[in-house]
Amino acid sequence: FGALCMLFAVLASTMGQVLQASNSVFGAIGGPLLGLFSLGMLFPWANSAGAIVGLLSGIFMAFWIAIGARIFPPYSPTKSTSIADCVLPNVTIANLTTPSAAFPTDNLYSTLMPTVEPRPAIAELYTLSYMWYSATAFAVVVVVGLVVSFATG
Repeated sequence: FGALCMLFAVLASTMGQVLQASNSVFGAIGGPLLGLFSLGMLFPWANSAGAIVGLLSGIFMAFWIAIGARIFPPYSPTKSTSIADCVLPNVTIANLTTPSAAFPTDNLYSTLMPTVEPRPAIAELYTLSYMWYSATAFAVVVVVGLVVSFATG
């Protein structure tokens, strides 16, 4: 039993953000289930077709956002700490009569901004925090469940 615990500890250390992954899965499952129970308890006109379609759409939406957030992580630009591409070196100017030698102007106006890969427009949906997966899925289940219930009578 001790060896099994050690094995799981090693696996958990290589998995990365275990808490975020477990909360993502719980939110993707727990939110639609809460929405299903709330739909049945709070809305007496909801029927079984609305409940089933709402539950499936809530689970689909939650896992779609969770998987999309892994594929397209939120963009967070970081500033460069390297001085390798600096235009003006940190040197003492010895000869002030020839400014062209002291200040090179060939790449004075070059941009040092990193190039950003283009992201699809839907990638903004994936910036939703994993703590909001359950609330989003809850809302989807209730809204879709009520719409389908009204449509099917």
